[in-house]
Formats: sequence, C-alpha cells, structure tokens
Amino acid sequence: MALPALGLDPWSLLGLFLFQLLQLLLPTTTAGGGRQGPMPRVRYYAGDERRALSFFHQKGLQDFDTLLLSGDGNTLYVGAREAILALDIQDPGVPRLKNMIPWPASDRKKSECAFKKKSNEELQDSYLLPISEDKVMEGKGQSPFDPAHKHTAVLVDGMLYSGTMNNFLGSEPILMRTLGSQPVLKTDNFLRWLHHDASFVAAIPSTQVVYFFFEETASEFDFFERLHTSRVARVC
Repeated sequence: MALPALGLDPWSLLGLFLFQLLQLLLPTTTAGGGRQGPMPRVRYYAGDERRALSFFHQKGLQDFDTLLLSGDGNTLYVGAREAILALDIQDPGVPRLKNMIPWPASDRKKSECAFKKKSNEELQDSYLLPISEDKVMEGKGQSPFDPAHKHTAVLVDGMLYSGTMNNFLGSEPILMRTLGSQPVLKTDNFLRWLHHDASFVAAIPSTQVVYFFFEETASEFDFFERLHTSRVARVC
C-alpha cells in the first residue's frame, strides 16, 4: 500500500532509511581520497601563533611530572625534580616564573634510597610533604615514593584523602585519610582490599563521602588471563 504523504511504498521508504543510515555511519572522504576521522572543534598546529601557551624551560630542572591549576586559572603549580614552581599563565605566550621552592634530597635520604636499590636518577626526596618553611611531616601514604606511581589526593574540610602506594616497591596501594581533627583512617593491606597493581586516577568529594576512581586486576575471577577492571571506592 502506498503512502499518500510521501508517494513511496514501505519497501522504498525502508531502503531510503538504510541508505541515510549508512551515510551517517561511513567515514567521510576527503577530495584526495583519504579518510578523515572525527576532528576537535578547536585545533592548532605546531608553530601556530594562535596557540595560547608556548614551551616553558627552566635551566637545571627536569621531570615536570605534576601539574595543578589554581582556582582562578591564573597560576599553574608544577612539581618537578627537586623543585616546586608557580607559573603565571594569565597572559598568552610563554608562562612566567612567579616563584620556585628548591627541594633537594639530602645525602642521608640518597643513601637510604641507594640501600633500597634505587638508581642515581631516582635518588630524590619524594616522601616529605612541606607544610611551612620550618615544619615538615612524613608523607608516607599521602604522596608516592615514585612519581611514576599513579596517585590521587583531595583536601576536604581540612582533611586529606589520598590514594597512593605505601612502600617504595610500588606494591602496596593504600587509601588514607589524614590531617584535620578526625582520627587517621587507612585500608588494611592484610585484608587485601586492593590488588597490589592498583592504579589511582582521581578522588572526587561528594556529600559526606569521597569517591576514589582507580583500576586494578580483578582478583575475584580465576581467568587464564588477568582481567584489568575499573573500580570506584567510597570513603565515608
């Protein structure tokens, strides 16, 4: 039976629908015959003058591993090897160094790392958390021994919630709550709540809880190959 509004029978209408669906699913083709995938809404090529920021270099510094943007978006805090930097990024162009705190490892700490079979490139003081100029505290369970260990932390109501590695081998993941007036809380490694290869991604506070996002090997399955899965942990 024909459709009076379109003048098409149902089979022709179905064919038209399938053709339009294929047009949407198939990748677009450029004039040169090459295929072009999804493109970002805004893109800049290397050397383009419209790039908001250029490269930043500081003599004698390397391993700019940790970045934190201030709430107003004007300052970028950078954790580098043996130094912490504050960069002014208000104006387009090259970021300007506002302040730098040198943080070299002491000879005693280097000797301790060497005893733990760390190489010279890894002999950095990575587990002391500076609180003020005249006070430091041990950062075990709050910051990683090695910047290569994926970690996360968030400060909520004066309390620090952190997910990191609790030993220099990177085989003892831990979720921990420190600072503030509340008692210290941490996961018990003996109970195996976290697999030894847990890799933390983010910590997001919510109403009266903090959610930790991480990935680890699913130990509850006995497969021939290891199953790596994403997980969410809630700390009340």
